[in-house]
Amino acid sequence: MRGYERMPEPLAWCVERTRRVLAPLAELRVPVVWYTGKTPGGLWMRVLAAGDGQATHYFLGRIFADKPTRTLHGSALLASLPRLLPKLRGDADLTIAEMDRIAAQFLFSSDYLRVPSWVTTSLPVPDDMEAAASRSSSTRSDLKLVRGNGLRMEESHRRDDFRSFYYGMYLPFLQQRHGQQTILRPERNMRRSFRDGGLLWILQGNQRMAGAIYDLRKNVMTVVCFGTPGGDYEPVRQGALAALYLQSAKHAKALGCTTLNFGLTRACARDGVLRYKRKWGARFAASPRMRVELLMRWERLGPCIEEFLTHSPLLFRQGRGLSLLAASPEHAPGRLRDQLWINGIDRLHVIGRPPESDGPLPGDVVLGDPLHRSPSAEPDRHIARWHPQPI
Repeated sequence: MRGYERMPEPLAWCVERTRRVLAPLAELRVPVVWYTGKTPGGLWMRVLAAGDGQATHYFLGRIFADKPTRTLHGSALLASLPRLLPKLRGDADLTIAEMDRIAAQFLFSSDYLRVPSWVTTSLPVPDDMEAAASRSSSTRSDLKLVRGNGLRMEESHRRDDFRSFYYGMYLPFLQQRHGQQTILRPERNMRRSFRDGGLLWILQGNQRMAGAIYDLRKNVMTVVCFGTPGGDYEPVRQGALAALYLQSAKHAKALGCTTLNFGLTRACARDGVLRYKRKWGARFAASPRMRVELLMRWERLGPCIEEFLTHSPLLFRQGRGLSLLAASPEHAPGRLRDQLWINGIDRLHVIGRPPESDGPLPGDVVLGDPLHRSPSAEPDRHIARWHPQPI
């Protein structure tokens, strides 16, 4: 652990790169599983899943209202999946394959939606974070909460404080929030970030309400993780997370950084973490460092898929960028774009039967299913990207 913590940056990069390259060798055989259950809307849905990772279980948790019935079909060689899944997926409402991103590019054709397991979030460091945040009614409310509770920040580089935060705040906070789906950062990685950056305490008076480890690389400050005493969520309700966003932006500016990285979030536009980061003006991107991605496919659109994409609009790779796929049974495409648009995407695909728009279709909105869209159906036009005003 100490060796990795003190390892020179180029050597640490080589170690992590080698680990990511060799990791697929441990996944030569993958489980193939059927999941059956009711959706939140009361529909019966059947999902075929290849792989049994955390990203798959995240979306299964959004698809099903309760724990679904799990039936193991068997295990299959990774290289055989492109032939096996087409034979089975006709009986599924949705097929999900979770695998190494590079292996997926070599093995699978383009008839799957490629959903990143995680997307990164970043924000250009503003000259005045409070003034920038005051442009949004939601963040104005957060700032009022921070001021009203007298929250402030204090920095630490003490090793004892690191252990206090890691074991007393970070671990319990993740376990309380995510349970069995918790993905913990190894202590050695966190120590390395702590050494290169530091620890930020959010204080009310002399009481530690929350903490966060940050990393510093060149002109980028990355908030690596967040935690509260014993994993209690009450400090978040009292404004501790908003205080961290506000104070970390001020700290990044003081350190001469140009970019503030808010870490990772799932590729779902209605995920609570993503929506919180979105309102602070974060920009989202698919990270080339993420090893795992999800391949998703449906053979036909139906009520189950429309319900899923209504409640869980998907960020997916399209060309070199990201696009968003959603269903809208209630809102016209333009209204849906106003609700869901995320800094960093190129276009919004809308499926299902949305109400008629009151005006011309926005240039960055495409109607139809990107999985089953013929090349001739794609409009040959310049995509006029629309972006909300930064906060």
